[in-house]
Amino acid sequence: MLCVVVCLGSGPSSAAADLAVELCAAELPAGVVRVQTQQAVPQVTYARNAREILDQTGVRQEAVALGLTLTSVSVGMEVVLHRAQSQDGTIGCARPEIDITLSHASMEIMLASEIERDACVSALVLEHEMTHVAIERETLQRAAESLSAQMQTYYRDRILSGDEAQAMARLEHEFDQRWAPVLNALLQASNVRHAQYDARDRYGDKEACRGDLMRIARSIH
Repeated sequence: MLCVVVCLGSGPSSAAADLAVELCAAELPAGVVRVQTQQAVPQVTYARNAREILDQTGVRQEAVALGLTLTSVSVGMEVVLHRAQSQDGTIGCARPEIDITLSHASMEIMLASEIERDACVSALVLEHEMTHVAIERETLQRAAESLSAQMQTYYRDRILSGDEAQAMARLEHEFDQRWAPVLNALLQASNVRHAQYDARDRYGDKEACRGDLMRIARSIH
């Protein structure tokens, strides 16, 4: 976190404090929020069998799951505070410049151990899972764009009163209470798209991979 300070005229009264806020609005640059994304490279594993993968999906037990994509998102935030304060240090205010990075901290494609030795079935299931990866990447990008627009509107003209520590505490509290729930809702929007895709694509037809896909599925079920 970096702090840039502009000095204002001093004055201890409440009227002076009001004047300081007005001067802040006039002297400090508008608040800025930028949100970028950082994508992860999917890691493909065969460490779990089909039953273990099915347990992680939470779907009905009579189903067969040959693949699953798991992702997690981390949030990094850097803040530059553009501050103004009275010459005697009794009055202070700030506007923020915020850079947020939304990262896929991990992205694992789990393929069932039962299909590891079948290149054709593995490729078919992997192709299906890569569409889920694409959905996650698109969702992260859309979340970044929406969060950036909402936070920019909120912080563009916002004045944070108090000293540096108070301004940072306010930003952290607002992110936890206001913006984290917004971000979570934006990321959860992918759930419907994943479900719709799974309903349309079931790894292909019964003759996929010369019937090997169905034979493996029946042996598991």
